[in-house]
Amino acid sequence: MKWFLQCIRNYVNFSGRARRTEFWYFILFSILLMIVAMVLDAICFGHPYKLFYSLVALFLFLPQLAVSARRLHDTGRSAKWLLWNYLALLVWIIALVISGLSTLTGETAAAVGFLVVLCVGGLGFLVWEIFFLVWFCLPGTPGANKYGPDPKQDENAQSGIPGGPAAPGRFGGPVAPGSFGETGMNPKSEISSEIRRKVEAPEKAAAPEKAVMSEKAATPEKAAASEKARTLEKVRKIRKIRKGGASGESESSGEPEPPGSMSRPGSGGN
Repeated sequence: MKWFLQCIRNYVNFSGRARRTEFWYFILFSILLMIVAMVLDAICFGHPYKLFYSLVALFLFLPQLAVSARRLHDTGRSAKWLLWNYLALLVWIIALVISGLSTLTGETAAAVGFLVVLCVGGLGFLVWEIFFLVWFCLPGTPGANKYGPDPKQDENAQSGIPGGPAAPGRFGGPVAPGSFGETGMNPKSEISSEIRRKVEAPEKAAAPEKAVMSEKAATPEKAAASEKARTLEKVRKIRKIRKGGASGESESSGEPEPPGSMSRPGSGGN
């Protein structure tokens, strides 16, 4: 709705540029108003093209002409194309009226001439309007052109959205003071990246521990097998130590006692 009201306020502004959003929203609301006017005429006067339709058409004529001129400017084309369009339409209407009046004489040639003017002129005007439709659908020229600055960049600059004319190196536009830092980045994006780094730092620090835990969880069978192997190794060592102690006792019992050693009590007497 704001685009429609903007076009109404600029109803005699034929300079500058208009983006596609502004033009097509104006066309949409204009069609809706026309439909409402036709319904009111049909209810009040029994015909859809009466008082209300005429008033709405007159009210929207200048705004529609102005926004069409600005839309052509946005694509880099002159608004003179609209002038030639209306002149061609006027010539066709005059030719239709003249050929139509000539049919009143009842001559066959006059009737044929009227049909030729109607068909050929109507077909030519249709093709001409298709060209205008394509031009109105084309995007505007990036950056400023001879008709004025880019309306998209102006809107981005006013709303504070990065990527407008303040962006360095884009379409050769200067850097707007206060909108970007020395690094050419938006301060908001720098703050958000700093917050993201602080949030991701603990996660990166805990990553090795998570990897170890996941590895342990992923290989429980290997851990159980290694534990079992260590237990069996301990059992073998204990058995080996016990066997070595038993063999040492048996060897010491079979050796002769050295000379001069004391005899056991009760082994000898007087």
